[in-house]
Amino acid sequence: METKNKNNSVILRLEDVKKYFPVRRGFLQKIHGWEKAVDGVSFEIERGKTMGLVGESGCGKTTVARLILKLLESDAGKIIFRDRDISRFSEKEMKPYRKEIQIIFQDPFGSLNPRMTVGQSIEEGIRILGKHAKNRNQRLETLLKMVGMSPDSTDRYPHEFSGGQRQRIGIARALSVEPSLIVCDEPISALDVSIQAQIINLLKDLQDQLGLSYLFISHDLNVVGYLCNTISVMYHGHIMEFAPSEDIFNHPHHPYTISLLSAIPDPDPDKKWYSKLSNGRIADSDGVPEGCKYQDRCSIAETFCRKEEIVFEKVGENHFVRCWKAAKNHGSSPD
Repeated sequence: METKNKNNSVILRLEDVKKYFPVRRGFLQKIHGWEKAVDGVSFEIERGKTMGLVGESGCGKTTVARLILKLLESDAGKIIFRDRDISRFSEKEMKPYRKEIQIIFQDPFGSLNPRMTVGQSIEEGIRILGKHAKNRNQRLETLLKMVGMSPDSTDRYPHEFSGGQRQRIGIARALSVEPSLIVCDEPISALDVSIQAQIINLLKDLQDQLGLSYLFISHDLNVVGYLCNTISVMYHGHIMEFAPSEDIFNHPHHPYTISLLSAIPDPDPDKKWYSKLSNGRIADSDGVPEGCKYQDRCSIAETFCRKEEIVFEKVGENHFVRCWKAAKNHGSSPD
């Protein structure tokens, strides 16, 4: 199915995407329920921009990445890439799009084949583009220089490099097929703090140079605030808030967003009120309530939050929040 984007500058749009996993119990492993890993997720990424996807572990961030990459099939909703809904594409239909969407993994060692040299790992992608041997060697050298690695690295194996160097190799491998969108799944969380800044600056430089679009998945709000143009805050399979980066940090609306911001060390005493909006309890998978998914942790929850599914509402220019109280403050209220 072909779908026209409302905005031609948007390279990727998710519309009400869902992915449920069966919960099996007992000797016969019968299905006793469903884990709603992704439950109606919607967001968009503009061409040449970076969207950050943040939230605590287990909220569904990596599942979203796998759905976009078609490593998992979505149960419902649309994944629109370059004006085409790829959510129901067969493997044959998806093949031309594989090189367009690449991923940088969290573990820079586990993502590289230890039996292949650096040159062999990167050259796989170059070969997919159909380049001749001479051109492949030139492209390989260019890619290594682009990520700050010496061309002499081609004959060495992954174990001979540091974590930061391996991540650079992973980035070069992702770039080898000339993608337009790269999913960065916590690409710096396994690196030393001193190396993290280098990788982040490298990603920014490559974006400026090649016009890349990024989906940057992380739990580090400081990094997301520096790198990302827009941010989606995710909790228990839902996007709770979506806004430009500066609005998330300067004018957060959802209590969960505010709670996440309170975890950032800040000497400013005026920001201490953030922590008052969450009681700190985390619901397990079986204890997710009806209505607002955050109600059990929210100190400002009311009866309406517990009996109705809270919808995504606009509270500012390109700023959306899944909280009726925040929406009410901007001229809307629940029925």
